[in-house]
Amino acid sequence: MSPRGELLESCGSTNDLAKQKGALGPDAAPHGTWISARMQTAGRGRMGRTWQSEAGNLFLSIILRPRETTHWTWIPLLGAVGVVELLSSGRFGSMDSSRFSIKWPNDLWLDGRKFGGILCESVSSAGGKSFIVLGLGLNGALAPEGLDQPTASLSDPHLADQIREPLVEWIAEAVLKLDTEGPAFLREAYDRWAAFPRGTEISWKSHSESFRARVHGLGLAGELQVFMQDGRIQSLYAEEVSRVRDLRPGGDESPA
Repeated sequence: MSPRGELLESCGSTNDLAKQKGALGPDAAPHGTWISARMQTAGRGRMGRTWQSEAGNLFLSIILRPRETTHWTWIPLLGAVGVVELLSSGRFGSMDSSRFSIKWPNDLWLDGRKFGGILCESVSSAGGKSFIVLGLGLNGALAPEGLDQPTASLSDPHLADQIREPLVEWIAEAVLKLDTEGPAFLREAYDRWAAFPRGTEISWKSHSESFRARVHGLGLAGELQVFMQDGRIQSLYAEEVSRVRDLRPGGDESPA
């Protein structure tokens, strides 16, 4: 596979450009077409957060055209799995795989600190040719500062150029595998890399109310299933979850 790609020096958002290009149709932008930039001026993350774009990091958006819509909700996790699988493969230098983890639903962690994230956007275009843009930001060289969570980087100014095309190829091929084989291989891979494995006590908020439960695993759509205190299994789809640690003085949780 030789995905078509375009590397820009700077742009507002690679996701926005990929959506525009993907709307031209599969002939102009087939499955696996990508757009990347060395700098972004209007990068964004999940829930409308700003994504700080430090020079030397990876900013990449891939146009994906699954044959079926059945497993689209697994694609953010597929992107995260692709990153940690490649980084731990030894192809880009010796890296301790135990340092990597995936925080559901779309964060990449290095030593418990965020070093990357995934933003997927589905697009409906003329003629029913719907597609997905998978946007990925990876702190290869520098960790942004002043964010609402601890960050990390791989401290490698060459990583973005080295991993870009192998990552596009891995993700594009894995999407086709998802089409034909279903998500079992992704569920298995996620379990290996989960920052909050089965049994972990986590917390989240919904409508200003706080909840606690223990992780059960991934559901049929890639949602996070948890055991509630009353014994029910509940599904979480986009909640911001944190690990419950020992209580600080005053009763506040210390999340990770």
